[in-house]
Parts: sequence; structure tokens; C-alpha cells
Amino acid sequence: TNKKNSIVDSINKTDTSIAEIEQSIATALADRNESHHQFLQAMQDDSEAMELLGQAIEVLAAMYPKGLIQTKAVRRSGEEPNPDNEPEKFAGDYGGKQSEGTGIVSMLEMIKEDIENEMGKASEEEAAAQKEYETLKSESVASITALNKKKATLQQDEAATDKEIADTEAVHFDTESERNATQSYIQDLKGSCDWVTSTFDTRKEQRDSEIAKIGRAHV
Repeated sequence: TNKKNSIVDSINKTDTSIAEIEQSIATALADRNESHHQFLQAMQDDSEAMELLGQAIEVLAAMYPKGLIQTKAVRRSGEEPNPDNEPEKFAGDYGGKQSEGTGIVSMLEMIKEDIENEMGKASEEEAAAQKEYETLKSESVASITALNKKKATLQQDEAATDKEIADTEAVHFDTESERNATQSYIQDLKGSCDWVTSTFDTRKEQRDSEIAKIGRAHV
């Protein structure tokens, strides 16, 4: 019975461990879904911003094509802008609408590039977070599988122990019945023994007398 109680305690602890892991998976999934939703929303917002910037750049390109071409050439080359070729900024003397236009286009191009970089970084972080979640889920599922196998083994041990208890109780019952029968038999013998003990002397005298009479008759 103590062995069975120990097995049942182990089964209960195994069930608790399984429930805790399942809860951690559910929590991780909820967090992952929320993070993914935020990622999609941010990507949508950035895409819309990129579209608006693209439209603005197209409008300005039509107005200041030369300045836009110059700006794009600088950005694509990956080199630092040449101060001699860089469009003039807002501060100070604008130098006419051409300088003003090329300065705006340069700023929009840089903003667009920053957003593109942010989207790329966000995509990398999202991929890393998804991979981390999948790894956690895979490890958790493996742990649950192992715990379920352990539980199945414990349940088999419990069943075997139940049979052992039943067999032992059956032997105990048979032994108890045999003991009771033996005690009853002893009690019955005790009555006979008591009678023999109480009448032994009298019966001995009677037998001695009978033997003596038989002896005299033969003489």
C-alpha cells in the first residue's frame, strides 16, 4: 500500500509538470501572436508611409528631375555625399526653387531609406522571435512526450501493485480462515482433552480393577 501511494504521488507530480509545460506553451503562443500582430501592423504602417513617400518623390521628380537624379545617384553609390553636389538645405540661402526642391527630395529619400532599413530589421527580429518560439514549442512538446511515457510506466506499475495488493489480501484471507479453523479445531480438542484429564484417574482405577478380576478368573 505504501508503494502504491508513492506511485500515485509520482503520477500526480507528473500531471502537474505536464500542465505547467502546457500552460507555458499557451502563454508563449499568446505572446507570439500578439508580437506577430504588432509586427504586421508596423509593417503595414511602414508600407503605407513608403507609398506616400514614393508618391511625394515622384511628384518632386517631375518638378525637379535633375536634382532627383543627382540625389539618387549619391544614395545608390553608397558613398558619402559630396558637399559640392549635395542639394542645399533649408537653412540659409536656398538658391532658388531648384535647390529647395532637391533638398526636399534628398530628405524624403533618406527618410524612405531609413524606413526600409527599419522594415528589414523588424523582419529579421520577427524571424528570430518565430524561430525562438518554435524551438521552445518543440522542446516543450518533447518534454510532454517524455512525461507522458513516464506516466504510462507509472500507471503500469500502479496496476501491477494493485494486483500484488489483491493477491496478498487473498493470501491473508486464506491464512486467516485457516487460522480460525485451526483455532476452532483446537477448541474442540480442548473439550475432549479436558474430559480425558478429569476422568483419567477414575477410568484408570476401573481398568485396574477389571484387569485384576480377569487375572483371578484365569487362576
